[in-house]
Amino acid sequence: MTYARRTMTAAAVSGALVLSGCGMVSGAGTSLRADSDHAKQALSSAKAVSMTIRFTDPDGNLKKALGTGHQPATSAQADAVVGASITMTVSANNGRTVSSPVPPGLATAQQIRQSNVDLTVRGAGGRLAELRLVDGTMYASTDIAAVKRAADLASPGSSARVDDFFASAPPALRRGADDLKAGKWLKLPLATYLDTFLKLAKDSGAGGVDPRAASQYGALVQQLRGAIRPHVGLRDLGAGGSTRHVSVDIQVKDAVVAGLAVLRANAARLGIRVGAVPSADKLDGLSSRTLSATLTIKNGHYTELSVPLSALAALDSHPSESIPPLGRSAVVVELNDRAGAVVAPTDVSTFDVGTLINPLLAGIAGHGATRG
Repeated sequence: MTYARRTMTAAAVSGALVLSGCGMVSGAGTSLRADSDHAKQALSSAKAVSMTIRFTDPDGNLKKALGTGHQPATSAQADAVVGASITMTVSANNGRTVSSPVPPGLATAQQIRQSNVDLTVRGAGGRLAELRLVDGTMYASTDIAAVKRAADLASPGSSARVDDFFASAPPALRRGADDLKAGKWLKLPLATYLDTFLKLAKDSGAGGVDPRAASQYGALVQQLRGAIRPHVGLRDLGAGGSTRHVSVDIQVKDAVVAGLAVLRANAARLGIRVGAVPSADKLDGLSSRTLSATLTIKNGHYTELSVPLSALAALDSHPSESIPPLGRSAVVVELNDRAGAVVAPTDVSTFDVGTLINPLLAGIAGHGATRG
């Protein structure tokens, strides 16, 4: 299972590098450049975009690999990993486009209302959990039956702990626990508390993000793209009808080093300790191999990025264990720039999550005042 987590993490990093490089790499053929420019324009003008990360295992090689090593997965566990996916959807409000949304760490109560976000985690048996942020309000839902099935797969009999958790909920949480178990959404007006959280962080001496960082986030993204660009190349694999396949060749280690240098240079404005950003000498375990992924452009839109697991495995220059042949197994990043808007759910619990947070905030504020 450790192998699966490492693979998914590496795929996410590689996918981010590829998507940041697409449509801006020079040296491509005229036809490819035109298709890529169309796709880039469609993505930048989208009002809602979704991205799904999942595995594909046409020959069962990933499932076999998961069943080997120091912590071999059972057949059912391997099926669950291969069938899992994570989907993130972002939609803009007030007629805006999803271009460069301000990340949560830089957000203010006003800024988080500019975009709505949905994060859904699915297992092989269906949806496990879902979070939505709509107009500054956070909603949370889970499918308890699916969670119990997943718990039993991870450790037989552990679904009973899920039942025990809900059965032992204290009186203050009883209504929320019962509604969540019944499939209702819990709601928290996050925007109401966000500025309070930021003020508490500042008052506690924890520092914070330079207010200029939010307004300059677009410029920071451009710096990152400029740093990564020399280490990403495109090769046309040919087109058939309205579909074109492109090989995106990434010098991953060089790209990561360049990106980290930009983050280190901007650490103070981002509220990050410079020492918390890894330096190049901390990347000895990352191979200098070039990773090649396949990008699909269909009808003028980026639709899919496929990253071979064998290529990801080769990036580990000091593997702790031998990795079985992975064949055509891959991590696939599906992109949809015509996704539906993220809206507030309708079946919402009347339980007020704020009744739990307000005393906590009051206690933190009181402790700070006493200490001061």
